[in-house]
Amino acid sequence: MKAAVFEEIGVVTVKEVPKPVAEPGGVLLKVEAGTICGTDIRIFRNGHKKVSFPWILGHEFVGTVVQTDDEAQAPLGNRVAVMPGVSCGNCEACASGRIHLCSATRSIGYHVPGAFAEYVAIPSDFVKYKHLVPVPDNVKSSYAAVMEPLAVVLNAHERAYTHLNDVVVILGAGPIGAMHCEIARLRGAKTIIVADILDSRLAQMQKHFPSLVYVNSKDENLLEVVQSLTSRLGADVVITANSSPQAQVQSLELLAPRGRVVFFGGLPPAKSIVALDTNIIHYNELEVYGLYGSSMKHNYQSMQMLQNGSINIEAIVTHELPLADIRSGIELVEQGDAMRVAILPHN
Repeated sequence: MKAAVFEEIGVVTVKEVPKPVAEPGGVLLKVEAGTICGTDIRIFRNGHKKVSFPWILGHEFVGTVVQTDDEAQAPLGNRVAVMPGVSCGNCEACASGRIHLCSATRSIGYHVPGAFAEYVAIPSDFVKYKHLVPVPDNVKSSYAAVMEPLAVVLNAHERAYTHLNDVVVILGAGPIGAMHCEIARLRGAKTIIVADILDSRLAQMQKHFPSLVYVNSKDENLLEVVQSLTSRLGADVVITANSSPQAQVQSLELLAPRGRVVFFGGLPPAKSIVALDTNIIHYNELEVYGLYGSSMKHNYQSMQMLQNGSINIEAIVTHELPLADIRSGIELVEQGDAMRVAILPHN
């Protein structure tokens, strides 16, 4: 089969590799679509402690079951999206439903070869713990592939309890930022402010989500914009939907007293130690949340939203490319000329 093999940092080659075989209780999927995540790009550019090159990345994907057995109980021909991280099923985090916080999690694209390939083998524990989510007939594979990141966004707004009449600031106008805007809208936010330093990203979002407030924070004073729209009080919720340490610093300044901030975007290891003014947190009684991953509940909710057309997914998954063009897809995202890019291995 053909696969995009990440040979080393900055090098990806599409070439023939052995077709995987499903283990007992597992399944083999024919990959219909896999989307390029910011994490994939960070690994491509910087490496990752859990990834040893050469490797096949790709953890947001949809596939059709082409090999199964009686133990797996996954019917041939079923189209499924896969929750990419499987937990141990035995620890306190798993027992409480917070499976994404299990310290023994194994993830497709990290510990198991990923989905930027024509076929991907799904281990038996993913099947056992119901990590294969059926894709409804009315949901396109390229759209269903973003089930997992949308689930993480749902988790973020649940943590921040975004609610009716909130003023919400999203720092980052990429595809994740767009998902945050849609979920904030559905939860009743009164005003949604989107900030970025790339005009191209802001223009893309404004074309599809014209009712929001857009700020190029490189050219405009974001704090002043937020203050002017909130009677000098500040925002109720801020989401850092990017990998910028400065965004985390700035987020505290944008909040109203008792505001909530979610540090959504992970930082590169060399930049993860950030100097925050904790007096702002202390005197304004702010709530600061870290956010990583999602539960099974969030993933099934995400797929239901995609089925119901609750969010403008067409504005988020903007490009489809064949596997041979995966490098071009990475560059489109990096340059801000695309939102989510879907790779279609069999096109």
